[in-house]
Amino acid sequence: MIEINHYNEIFHQHLDDDIPVYFAELDPPTLSDVAKFEELIGCTFPADFKCFITNYCNGFYAEVNEDVWPRKQGGAYWMFQYGLMVYGLDSGCPDWISLRDEVIDFRKNNKTDLTPCMKTVSSADPYCFTPSGELVKWNHETWEPEPVNKSFFEAFRDELKSLHEYKEKARQELKA
Repeated sequence: MIEINHYNEIFHQHLDDDIPVYFAELDPPTLSDVAKFEELIGCTFPADFKCFITNYCNGFYAEVNEDVWPRKQGGAYWMFQYGLMVYGLDSGCPDWISLRDEVIDFRKNNKTDLTPCMKTVSSADPYCFTPSGELVKWNHETWEPEPVNKSFFEAFRDELKSLHEYKEKARQELKA
């Protein structure tokens, strides 16, 4: 079973002073709060996601500092993936990272019952949960979910690792 210390290990491996992290300002939701929200939206979250949002990680946002990874007007796809967010439940989350708000907007705009949970900055293809809690990735071109074959924890770990690797690539390009 995934516990908060597993996420802490990922943070220590892939985050540094170049990647500030922000969390929701208030206390995280309780498991009871999450259960009420799951019932309201018709989605059962997996345990590893519940662990994430019921701890200090709720409303997670990490973005590489611009002096390390300058924002560009054009270039390769990866150049625009300078941040990662996991939607949070209440706890003072701003609208742009609020799970409650994002579920409403995403479902309305995409005519789906999926629940978005995580995405990279500039991506139109968020990770989502099916009503039964399976992690998929929305494809905005086909308007269909694609299997991920990973847990939320594994996908989060891999995305944070990619963010760190792309940061190093951006740093090298800046030096060149």
